[in-house]
Amino acid sequence: MGRNADWSFDKGQAKRIKAEVDAAMHNMPFNPNEIPLHSHDGTLQSFFTKGWHSVSPVEIAKAVFAAKGGQCG
Repeated sequence: MGRNADWSFDKGQAKRIKAEVDAAMHNMPFNPNEIPLHSHDGTLQSFFTKGWHSVSPVEIAKAVFAAKGGQCG
């Protein structure tokens, strides 16, 4: 991949984790299929989407746990 594609993939992962944490912190539902527009360039949007969908449930749970200060519940 090129640098722009790598950057878009990484941004997809980061924005997904941030969106999941924000939703969890405010007790809001989250729909992972509502992918935000990252780029009007189809290739870069595709890499962003791949990054968005590459985030595992474990990564999300760890980020939410850390955002809550390491507290369960």
